[in-house]
Amino acid sequence: MDFKLVIGKLLSSFKDNNVSYTLIGGFALGVWKVPRATVDVDFLISRQDLEKKDIK
Repeated sequence: MDFKLVIGKLLSSFKDNNVSYTLIGGFALGVWKVPRATVDVDFLISRQDLEKKDIK
């Protein structure tokens, strides 16, 4: 799986559909230079945007 491609498509979709989000979990810790081995990416989206769960 091409990680950069998948994340790029996901973030583009969030932007195109006006989805408010934040990065959480292990990757978010990396921004603060806290090492954590993880192979997944976690996003938190706003409650108002939950209805948009079927966006493409």
